[in-house]
Amino acid sequence: MDEAAILGRYLIGESPEPDACGMFERAAGLRPIPLGERDRAVLAFAYRHPWSIGLLDAALAAVRPDAALRQKLFVMTAILEARPTYCDHFLPVDRPRRYVATIVAVCARAALKRITGLMLLAFLR
Repeated sequence: MDEAAILGRYLIGESPEPDACGMFERAAGLRPIPLGERDRAVLAFAYRHPWSIGLLDAALAAVRPDAALRQKLFVMTAILEARPTYCDHFLPVDRPRRYVATIVAVCARAALKRITGLMLLAFLR
């Protein structure tokens, strides 16, 4: 599985169409992201273990928001949200008032992901 497909699967839960992956590859060629040793280690681990991307993303948001993984995710997000095929993944939806409980659960999960990701990030150093 290539980089664009892995990142797309993390962002929208499915592999993006080949056109979107091609756009990501072209963007990567036009604006290369400099990679330090830590970035290489994080990316290599994330691509070998795609389940870890959410954890690493949460941890890097706290300690290194400009990390290469996050920059690549921003590029892929921009590509996907501009494509009509995937716009429903990014547009707001009306929710009932009881949805507040879901928001609380998502925030708790995000906090747990950040803590777990920080531990994983420490392992990758």
